[in-house]
Amino acid sequence: MQCQMIDMFSEIIKKYERHSLNLKIIIETHSETIINRIGSRIVRDLMDKDDVNIFLFDNTNEYFETKIKKMEYDEDGIIVDWPIDFFYPEV
Repeated sequence: MQCQMIDMFSEIIKKYERHSLNLKIIIETHSETIINRIGSRIVRDLMDKDDVNIFLFDNTNEYFETKIKKMEYDEDGIIVDWPIDFFYPEV
């Protein structure tokens, strides 16, 4: 269902663009499925990597400060410098 939701959002945005309308959709997620689906659509040329923004909120430092890092997909639909352990629980 999450993959279908991303597909639907992508198609809706394309339809708006064909009518010269600028639609933005903001999704807050911890879903690996959603993030991977966006990458899959990028590599299949169904989405443009420059139309997607990902912000990673990191509050793992000792002072409880949240750092916000802008992430991006490459042409192969892979997020550049994605933290390796992001989807795995801490041990």
